[in-house]
Amino acid sequence: MIGIPFMSIWTITPTTPFNMEPSAKYIEGFNSGYVIRKESPELAKNLIETLKEQDDYIQGLKDGKQQFEKELDKEIHRWADQHKENIKDQPSPEKSKDKGIGRDYDNL
Repeated sequence: MIGIPFMSIWTITPTTPFNMEPSAKYIEGFNSGYVIRKESPELAKNLIETLKEQDDYIQGLKDGKQQFEKELDKEIHRWADQHKENIKDQPSPEKSKDKGIGRDYDNL
């Protein structure tokens, strides 16, 4: 396990489907998936892609990763909404007319 202090992330998430109480293994997997995705997105992606078996822990791992991504997406949209006027006011970068035309023989 990663050396990250335990946090109860599960408590900040929406209610479980069908109002069922999740198992302790599911909650443990959910919290692990959330933290792994937060700290190492590439590891989370590879881990989820390679897991073939299905149990409460693995389902929680997948759901925790997905929950973090939902929250991240909401945060990005909120930030973009707050800053859209600033983004619109930025001049677009100037493109060089000569860029990409011909071969650069000076740097051979």
